[in-house]
Amino acid sequence: MEKSNGMTMERLEALLDAYGASPARWPGAERPAAEDLVARSQEARLRVDEARHLDLLLAEAPLEAPSAALTARLLAARPRQIAASPVSSTAGTSLLGRFLALVWPYGSPAFPAGAVLASLALGIVTGVGVSSLAVPQQTALTTVASADLSGEPGGELVSLALAHTSYPEDWTQ
Repeated sequence: MEKSNGMTMERLEALLDAYGASPARWPGAERPAAEDLVARSQEARLRVDEARHLDLLLAEAPLEAPSAALTARLLAARPRQIAASPVSSTAGTSLLGRFLALVWPYGSPAFPAGAVLASLALGIVTGVGVSSLAVPQQTALTTVASADLSGEPGGELVSLALAHTSYPEDWTQ
């Protein structure tokens, strides 16, 4: 496997398969390394010649417009907007019905609405669960800080940092 400036023969083949034999069509970041490999390797030059031959064959191939049958099959297979059913017999479709048809033209909006509601419910349950886990930890720290008021060095600072309410009152007396 020859390698030149980080360009391998496999990568050069991938470039030739994707972009053809013309270095002008190769990605700019890889072009210098690929050209260097082609200049140094006989095998790389043979691969570029093969790709150039394929490019010439493809360029000579006639271009034809798609047939009417193919166009009809493609148009028949595309997603279509489903006609909205009238909500009231006098007004045709309601404003809400027209808005839903505009936002979701692929049929019933129940599926995307259900997905939105499910993600909202999951977010609320997760938020409540996480916030209820955080409260006992803070209570435990306050209990530890209150226990440190027994005269140990540094206990006053912990109580002050945790906003213990009784200790600052002791300082003012």
